Amino acid sequence: MLLGYRRFEGLAASTAITRLYGASRLFVNFFQPSFKLAARQRDGAKATKRYHPPQTPCHRLLQAEDVQWATKSKLREIAASLDPLKHLEEMASLSSAWHVGEIRPRFSTEAKPRTCEASNGYRRKPPLRVRPTRPSRRSHPRPQHHQRRQRRKPKPVYAETGQGRIQALRMAWPIAWRRLEEFPNIHATQLFEELCIQFPGRFTRKQHNAFARRVSIWRQAARAHGVVIGPKTYRLLSDRPRGRRPDIIKDDWEKMAQCLEERPDQTALELLVEFQARYPGRYSLRQLYTLQKRVRAWRQQAVQRLIGQASSLASYATLNTSCRAGR
Repeated sequence: MLLGYRRFEGLAASTAITRLYGASRLFVNFFQPSFKLAARQRDGAKATKRYHPPQTPCHRLLQAEDVQWATKSKLREIAASLDPLKHLEEMASLSSAWHVGEIRPRFSTEAKPRTCEASNGYRRKPPLRVRPTRPSRRSHPRPQHHQRRQRRKPKPVYAETGQGRIQALRMAWPIAWRRLEEFPNIHATQLFEELCIQFPGRFTRKQHNAFARRVSIWRQAARAHGVVIGPKTYRLLSDRPRGRRPDIIKDDWEKMAQCLEERPDQTALELLVEFQARYPGRYSLRQLYTLQKRVRAWRQQAVQRLIGQASSLASYATLNTSCRAGR
């Protein structure tokens, strides 16, 4: 047992555990001999076992006759490039990495088998009994913090069906005329909604088509007099900037990635707080969601790199089936 029954979390722990089991696998398969049962004889209640001389799994594969010559030569190359003392030192350093603080185990009795819990004296605590809460005797409710009020856009108020008058369009047409002279490419729907907001309850929804015909006739007459009218717009006459906000995280992402390489288990909020202290007034909590997406993508790439490192450490993985057969 290299790490016990504790459960570890995080990319740092995954990297350390991958290196640990990669080193232990090489040491066990190439340098640690083991006994294999050769025969077993029973004389009444007495059983006699006879074993083969202790050998490593690599030596058993080299002595096997059904293994190809190319596989044996590859095994010899791998064995010649390995150093047993180096692997032992690496295993000792990595198995005690959580004592140093490199990886963090999650201390939970649920992560250990019941046999180990009983042997180590662990006892599960009985569930706490929660007493029912009594109603508060206060007559006045506690003051609550007022939420930030958002500015709502006014909505058009239409008249009920049958209560609209055609004279309403005639009376409001001079106002629409001046608005069209100011913005000749304004959409008829937007202009009609502005009139409904300015004069609530005077227009019905069915009068929109009549108003759109009036606007179309006005545009035809304006084009005849040489007025250039661009494409129609709808709700694009605001001075507020539109589109995506500039991504300020992009400029400092290389520095953030270096911080994640040094401490891969830190959260996006911790990273944002660190860069807020480093660059005051530049970052706010509004960039937290964008930073979380970037950190999530970085972790996925880190996991892919970790899988690639694990596959490179197991370059002789194709020999595992033959190794098991030799055992």
